[in-house]
Amino acid sequence: REASGLMTFINPEMIATEGRVQEDEGCLSLPGMYGPTPRAAHVVLRGMNRTGEVVEVEAEGLLARAFQHELDHLQGMLFFNRMGPAARDLVIRKFKRAQRQRR
Repeated sequence: REASGLMTFINPEMIATEGRVQEDEGCLSLPGMYGPTPRAAHVVLRGMNRTGEVVEVEAEGLLARAFQHELDHLQGMLFFNRMGPAARDLVIRKFKRAQRQRR
């Protein structure tokens, strides 16, 4: 089914991905930090809803990116873990510099 409205997924899993896109991505965990992050263009997510029913949702664009981003968090990853080494190092250096300036 198509994604719409408020969605809750218990034990979500990505069961299909298609295509590749790379856009700047950020995260509330690292305010003000952004960088080019590769993601699948189209995804299918499966999980249980609040009533325990197994649901599958197809998504593309920003919603597909958001699903992948949040699933990464469940695996202990942040967006910069998906970047190439040079872009990742730049984001980490910027973040550390910003932390030092706040002290």
